[in-house]
Amino acid sequence: MFRLRPLLCANIAATLLLAANVTSAEDDDTPIFEFDVRPILQQHCAGCHGSVKQEAGFDVRTPATLLRGGETGPAVQPGSIKRSLLFELILDGTMPPKDQPRVSLAERETIRRWIEGGAPAQKKYEAVKDPPRPYITAADRQHYSFRKLLRPELPPAPLEQVHTSIDRFVLARLQKQGIGFSQQADRQTLLRRACFDLVGLPPSPAELNAYLDDESDDAFASLIDRLLDSSQFGVRWGRHWLDAAGYVDVYGSDENAPQIRVPPGGWRYRDYVVDSFNRDKPYDQFLVEQIAGDELSNWREAIEFTPEMVEQLVATGFLRTAIDDTDQDVLNIRSNRFAVIFDQMEIFGTSVLGLTLQCARCHSHKFDPVPARDYYRLMANFTPALNPDEWVKLDQRKLADVPATVAKAIDAHNAECDKRIQPLRARLAGLNWDANHRLLASKLQSIPQRDHEAVRNAFKPPTQQTDGDKATLQKYAAELAITAEERRGVRSPEERTEVARLANQIGEIESSKRPGYGTIQAFYDTGPPPVTRMLSRGQIDVPGRPVAAGFLSVLCDSQEQPLAPPRVADAKTSLRRLAVARWLTNPASPASGLVARVMVNRIWRHLLGRGIVATPGNLGVGGAKPTHPELLDWLATEFVESGWKIKPLIKLVMSSTVYQQASRGTHANASSNPQRVDPENHLLWRMRLRRLESEIVRDAVLAVSAKLDRTRGGKPVPLKVLDDGTIRIDEGRLLTPTSRWRRSLYITSRRNYHMPIFGVFDTPHMTTNCTARDRSTVVLQSLTMLNDDFVQRQAVFFAARIAASAPAGKRIELAFQIALSRSPTDRETELSRVFLADQIENEGAAGATEQEAKQRALESFCHMILNTNEFLYIE
Repeated sequence: MFRLRPLLCANIAATLLLAANVTSAEDDDTPIFEFDVRPILQQHCAGCHGSVKQEAGFDVRTPATLLRGGETGPAVQPGSIKRSLLFELILDGTMPPKDQPRVSLAERETIRRWIEGGAPAQKKYEAVKDPPRPYITAADRQHYSFRKLLRPELPPAPLEQVHTSIDRFVLARLQKQGIGFSQQADRQTLLRRACFDLVGLPPSPAELNAYLDDESDDAFASLIDRLLDSSQFGVRWGRHWLDAAGYVDVYGSDENAPQIRVPPGGWRYRDYVVDSFNRDKPYDQFLVEQIAGDELSNWREAIEFTPEMVEQLVATGFLRTAIDDTDQDVLNIRSNRFAVIFDQMEIFGTSVLGLTLQCARCHSHKFDPVPARDYYRLMANFTPALNPDEWVKLDQRKLADVPATVAKAIDAHNAECDKRIQPLRARLAGLNWDANHRLLASKLQSIPQRDHEAVRNAFKPPTQQTDGDKATLQKYAAELAITAEERRGVRSPEERTEVARLANQIGEIESSKRPGYGTIQAFYDTGPPPVTRMLSRGQIDVPGRPVAAGFLSVLCDSQEQPLAPPRVADAKTSLRRLAVARWLTNPASPASGLVARVMVNRIWRHLLGRGIVATPGNLGVGGAKPTHPELLDWLATEFVESGWKIKPLIKLVMSSTVYQQASRGTHANASSNPQRVDPENHLLWRMRLRRLESEIVRDAVLAVSAKLDRTRGGKPVPLKVLDDGTIRIDEGRLLTPTSRWRRSLYITSRRNYHMPIFGVFDTPHMTTNCTARDRSTVVLQSLTMLNDDFVQRQAVFFAARIAASAPAGKRIELAFQIALSRSPTDRETELSRVFLADQIENEGAAGATEQEAKQRALESFCHMILNTNEFLYIE
């Protein structure tokens, strides 16, 4: 099917061109449309694009309609088959449909010759006078996610089963099926569920006992408030948003495992997200800052950056998450530049709008009312910052966190310091090498005689060494090692004085206050807005007609699309993205309704295990239908009217009967079996059993072993690749001794290569972004928990914690409380005692002392608890 839509008016230029191509051509062998081409198109194409039916508004009956084309521009470009979409579709077999007879080689040759000959016709044809068809119809706007928000009425429900208005909507659906809610989960289960959902960590035994001792009616509400106020809340919920944003800590496509390139200051966007969630920044403000933070102030001419300016610039890191390898000259080509733009559009579409906008890059969306024109109009808002014709390479697309004039002054000052130090260091290095040469003869005594000459020739300053010299010296690195004390011993008094003087001068310059500044991986307009053109089938080498910056028609009040503001003369920014951000967050706009639904659905999914819409990255026509559409609209309305605040919405959901149900439902009063009525639990008759995400598995292990470093913010913990290809923390480059045990959010995140415990527990491969993580159950997960060095090491720490905190008779109970947030049953206690006794006996038989046997048995017991399903799942 030829997916073209007519232009809003006839193409005057096409009509003039046709007039010029009218010919009798009696002596010319160029095919004529009426005699040679129209019969071919009549046979193969007119069934879908003729007088009876014109799919997508495209008509092949006349040269005028071919030139007019549809949504992606003209179908024929006289003189160029490369720019003629009609010929391309016939050539690659897209047109006609595959169940229709193919266009023969001879017929293709006729069409080719006609186009290359200027597309002549026997007579002049006027453009077809069909009235222009609207891009978007009233019916298109009636899809649930494209409508303006209206608060639905609350359905009636028995008050004894209702904690919040949420329960009314869910219970109404359940009662229609003859079922109701499950019983409430026990208090230990609710505590563990709330702690993992809000901070991503298990409760401590002290927190467990304090909660169980609190018998007040608002104990759970108070617990929620404490967890929402925790500084670890932002770490947990920041990870959710960073998934949707496609954030990683590394540059580019990350296709080379040993090469880990971390952009300076890139981590600041991660910290911005964490801090925003901790401060409960309104979601509309959160979006505006990320989409257009650079357009909220005149930072370019500021004498001093305020904290707000810096924060807003950092926030635009949201638009820097697409794969970009253009810092490498060989990859800084036009196709890769457009790939960055297309990927960033996809990330923006699925994370903010919950729409698969990328489908409209090549043709009008096959499901959603998003014509290709709208895709490119929306894209035009971002091209002033990502101009494919005036591209700024990745490594140059950054800002100082101080004004440019200040940064320049600092650079000049530091360069002057370096200039003063350079000759001093050169003189000191020369004195050192003089001493080294005096010591060489004594060092050669421990080296085989046959290599003396080679070592003498290779023994020179590093800047003068060849690869062969380096290999020779490396062979005898230990024998040739020279200490400062040895140099001192061969120097004259004058040389010692000179060395001390140079060292003091260098130290004075280094110790003087050398100002510095940080780096922001910001997104900002790099020049005047370029002309943005539609691309035929998304091909960058086949540009179509230009488009003005604008929005999605289906999310506007009328067919006339509001356009981004006109450019102000001499302005440093186009303000286009700010217009987009305001449009998305204006409660009067249908766009804000979609934005609110997307975020509310995402929050629901993180708390209940499945969204009201099961496809959180696609709330369009092609996505899953909402199970509770009225509830979705009610929550979205509540969200917007409450000031776009996330924490109150989370508390509202967690306060509901729906959230507090047991995962193993009992329905004594139900007239129907819920397992038969709703086996997938779409109606929410019980709580879903949920497996912990990869990062939370690791964090929980660290929390249980008492090694977790809860420090927030800063540079990511470095990684390294071992010879066997596995990824590990680089303990030789840690910023602090406990950095290796920081929360997983702060471990360097990569696109493709992950630490074992992350990879097997479904850390996503971040090719663009991730709006819904997979939750698999595979044997590698069990093998990792059994054999991974990290898990085994933490089990030893866990055992030491138990041994130091409780006498032998209480250790089993304490281990259960720490790892599983409950006390063991009598049966579990007995089995644990038997296990420990057997392990002590086995260790003793292997030659361990009694103390060693008890210690190793306890370590095995702690390791066993970490390997239980209960440790990995939230009930």
